[in-house]
Amino acid sequence: MVEPKTQEKGIVSAKEVTPAPRQFGKQDGLTVGPSGKPPEHIAKFADMIRENGGAGAYQVARMLGVPEHCWDQNLLFKIFKKEKQTGVSCTELIDLVVQAIFLSDSSRDFYSWSHTVCHLFENYRLPIDNIHSFLDDPSRFGSAKKLVDEGVIRAIKAGEPHCMSRVVWPLLCYNIDKMAAENLDGEFPFKPKSLQDEAFVSMLVTDKSYGYHSKPIEIFCTARTPKDLITQLVKSGEGVRGREAKMVELADALKRENAITAEEAEAYVRKICKDESASYDTVRDNIAAARNASKMADGLYVDVDGTLVIYGKPNEWALQKMVKSADSGKKVTIFSGGNPKEQTELLRGLGVEERFLPVLPKSQFIGMVLEELIDDTIPEYQGFRAVSWIRPDGVPGGL
Repeated sequence: MVEPKTQEKGIVSAKEVTPAPRQFGKQDGLTVGPSGKPPEHIAKFADMIRENGGAGAYQVARMLGVPEHCWDQNLLFKIFKKEKQTGVSCTELIDLVVQAIFLSDSSRDFYSWSHTVCHLFENYRLPIDNIHSFLDDPSRFGSAKKLVDEGVIRAIKAGEPHCMSRVVWPLLCYNIDKMAAENLDGEFPFKPKSLQDEAFVSMLVTDKSYGYHSKPIEIFCTARTPKDLITQLVKSGEGVRGREAKMVELADALKRENAITAEEAEAYVRKICKDESASYDTVRDNIAAARNASKMADGLYVDVDGTLVIYGKPNEWALQKMVKSADSGKKVTIFSGGNPKEQTELLRGLGVEERFLPVLPKSQFIGMVLEELIDDTIPEYQGFRAVSWIRPDGVPGGL
């Protein structure tokens, strides 16, 4: 689909984005039956939005039972569910809804608009109620680019970025995930060029609403190539939470090219590992072992220092998780990178049940895939992977 042009004030006109009605076919990206048409209700929804823009989207929203005050975001989520229920690809319909957002939302304040749009991006790789981010499906990238470009225009007009950091952060994560270490001089996997707008970036620099994400977001927006991005992140000591292991792999590629020094690589690993004794070579080798891991270790695995024991006191949340898992029949193992005998006695003194002891050394599990892990340290840094990794506060490790 040809991208709609923007008017002088950054609002897309109905004439520009509402294509003339036509017959459905395979060119629409919709699964079609013997008649060459998609199921009747999907065709009807698309026609309503195509012909009536925002008003048609409101009609579809009401038909799907979506509250009118939040029709745009939830309408798209409803369509995603229709895809799963019917097996029909709704790519064109979703693209039409995105266009309807432009048509109907020109008068909405930017905070509300950006808050709606950010929810279409930020659950990347972590679907909520089986609803995936636009970034989980390349067929949505056309719509995603339109929304990012329009968001930049509206942010500049409003003089505030509002929720655009929550759009840019998952874009940063997606690009790091998809980068190939051997092709860092190439193009970004998916980065709309509008993010480089100087006025937009200057607002993100002063935006503290997204906490520790602000500096990496700024670097991502201004970087011209993947190599430029990773080099700046490493030299500034900025980690990208949930992508730490991949960042070490990419940093290693830069080190081999002499784009960063050995000292810079060492300093970066120590900072993102939060361990002044961390060795770059050890962490790099452990990541390689974790990447190649294939042998499965069933059960729940729980770290000691900083996880089960925090500031000398037992972590009640982790203990309850262990008890619940064991009572349901799951194997529970406590392990540590420290002295196993000393850690065992420490836990006994804190009243940990004998059925969870003794503590085992983590070195026994290098090159393995753990079914479930509770740990304050990134598993790949320690030489193993986890199907499910949870931090000591109960937050999934990938966040």
